[in-house]
Amino acid sequence: MAARARKNAGADAPVGVVGVDGVVEKAEAAVDYEAAMARLQEVVAALEAGDLPLERSVALYKEGLGLSRACRDRLRTARNEIRLFTESGLTEFEGMGDDADAE
Repeated sequence: MAARARKNAGADAPVGVVGVDGVVEKAEAAVDYEAAMARLQEVVAALEAGDLPLERSVALYKEGLGLSRACRDRLRTARNEIRLFTESGLTEFEGMGDDADAE
C-alpha cells in the first residue's frame, strides 16, 4: 500500500518546468519514465535477493511487469517522435552547423 501511495504521489507531483508547445508535458513524461525505471530497478533487486515471502514476490513480479511495459511504451513513443523529427528534416539544431565553428 505504501509503494502504491509513493508511486501515485510521484505521478501527480508538479515538475516545475515552464515551456511552450508541449515542453511541460514531455518533461513530466520523462520524470515518469525515470521514476518507473528507478522503481523497476528496486523491484528487480528485491526479487533477486530471494528473501521475500511468496505472496510478496508475486506482487512485486506483477508490479515489475507493469513498470516494464510502461517504460517500453514510453521508449517506443520517444523513438517514434525522433523518427518523425528526422524524417521531416528537423535534424540540425541552430548554431550546430558548420558556421558555428567559424565564430
